[in-house]
Amino acid sequence: MNFDDWYKKTSNTYGLDPNPKDWEHFYDYEGAFKAGIMGPDEGTGHWPSEYKHDFHPNRFIDQGDGSFLDSKNGSYVDSSLVMEVRMQADDFRKEKALESLQKGEDRFLPKVGAKVL
Repeated sequence: MNFDDWYKKTSNTYGLDPNPKDWEHFYDYEGAFKAGIMGPDEGTGHWPSEYKHDFHPNRFIDQGDGSFLDSKNGSYVDSSLVMEVRMQADDFRKEKALESLQKGEDRFLPKVGAKVL
């Protein structure tokens, strides 16, 4: 099975965006596929963390002592690195959101719950 066929089936099974390169995934599904990963862990429902995008929102896990576990590689980092990466991630999301709006995509409209008066 090639990646495109696998991803089409996988995206249908797990409710993923049909575009494997969509910037909102924050996950390298093609890299996981090439490594032989065929789906998330059956026990946890999570995909392996090493294929997370650098800006994945759950990349860093607060250890409660001022340090964070980088779930991509298992190393411990301090809060200054986490804050730097999170600021870069915010800029990345803003840039991609603006690109989407400029293309006329309405991907954000269904997520808005506030009533406009």
